[in-house]
Amino acid sequence: MFSSSTRALYEEPPQGVIQVFQQLFQLLRMHWRPLLSLSALQFGMLFVTGIVLFLVTLVVAGTYITSVAALMQPGTYSTIGRHLIDHSVGISGASRLLQSYYEYKDDYYTGGGDTNYTGDGNPDTAVFLTATFIVTILLIAVLWVVAFSLVISIFAGSFSHVLAEIYAGGIPCPTRSFAKGMERKWAVYCYQLFISLIITGAVALFVALPSALEITHPSVADMVIMIISILIFIVLIVLLGVFMTASIPSIVVENKSPIQGFKRSYQLCKNFVGFIFCSQICFQIVLVIVSILINMILDDLPAFFGLIGHLVVNLALGTIGPVLQFVLYMSMRIRSENVTQETLAAEIGLDLLIAEAVNLHDSSLVSDGSKNDSSAYQKVTNAEVV
Repeated sequence: MFSSSTRALYEEPPQGVIQVFQQLFQLLRMHWRPLLSLSALQFGMLFVTGIVLFLVTLVVAGTYITSVAALMQPGTYSTIGRHLIDHSVGISGASRLLQSYYEYKDDYYTGGGDTNYTGDGNPDTAVFLTATFIVTILLIAVLWVVAFSLVISIFAGSFSHVLAEIYAGGIPCPTRSFAKGMERKWAVYCYQLFISLIITGAVALFVALPSALEITHPSVADMVIMIISILIFIVLIVLLGVFMTASIPSIVVENKSPIQGFKRSYQLCKNFVGFIFCSQICFQIVLVIVSILINMILDDLPAFFGLIGHLVVNLALGTIGPVLQFVLYMSMRIRSENVTQETLAAEIGLDLLIAEAVNLHDSSLVSDGSKNDSSAYQKVTNAEVV
C-alpha cells in the first residue's frame, strides 16, 4: 500500500534552515507513530542489554567486585578501614606500628597461609595486581562497548530505512525497518568503529599530546600550541560531522559498504557544507534551549510524573536526530542528482509503479474509430501498484 502525499517532498526540497525545520516537523507530525515505536524499541533493547551485561559482569567478575566491597569495610586486613578507625580514635603512628608488628609479624614472614597475601597485611589488594584481573576487566569493558554499539547500529539503520519508506511513498513499517537494521548492522557498526578510530586519533594528536607537553614543560609557547591544537581538533570534528551526514543513509538505502559509505557521503556533502553546518548548529541550539525549558518544567513535578516526562522527552529527542539527518540526505540527493520517488523505492526494494498521465494527442482514437482533433488525454494520476 502506497501513499502519494509524499510527492511534495520532491517538488520543493529544503534549501535553507527554515525549510529543513519545516520538513522535519512535517515528517514528525505525519509519521510520529512508527518513529516513536522505533525509538521506544531502541530504549527497550538498550535497557535489556544493560541488564544482561550487568548480570554477566556479576557472574564473571563477582570475585573482584567482592574484593572491592571488602576493601571498603573496616576489618583486620582492610588498610582503608583500619586507618579510618585509627585516626577517628586518636591512635598514633607509633602505637599502630607496634600493633602491626605483633599482629602481622607471622604474615610478614610466612604469608599466614593466605595465597592472596602481599606482605602489607592486606590480602585483598593482591587481586588487583594479577594479569587475570586486568584481562577480565578489559574484556568486560569491550563487551559493554560492543553490545551497546551494536544496538545503536541496528537502530541507526532502522531509522534510515523507515524514513526511506516514507520518502518512497510507502506505508512505514517498524518491524520491516528493524529487520533491515539487523541486516545492515555490521556495515553500520564497522563504519561507526572507523569514525571512532579517527576521532580517537585526533584526540591523541591534537588534545592529549599538546596537553602532556604543556604539563611537563609549562611555557607560554606550549600553551599557545595547545590552544591552537584544540581549535584544530574542534574544526576537524565539525567538518567530520558535516561531511559524514549522508554516510549511514547511504549504507542502508544504497547498500554501500562502510568505506563506500564514507566516500559517498563526502561526494554528496562537499557541495552543501554551509547548508549542512547551519542546519546542524541551529538544530543543536534549539535542542539545548528546548531541553533546558522542558527540564525546568519537569523538575517541578512530583518524582513519578517527572520520571515519566523525562522518559517521553528522551524518546522524542531520540527520534528527531535521525529524521534531521535523513532530511538533509534527501535534500542533497534531490537537488544534486534529481532522485525520484521511484528511484528511491527501487533502492530499498519497494515494488512501486506509478502511471503518469499519457498524452494521446493525434494518436488516440475515439469510439467511432476516427481521430480526435482536440488533445485527448488518458489521465491516470498516481495509480500505484504493489
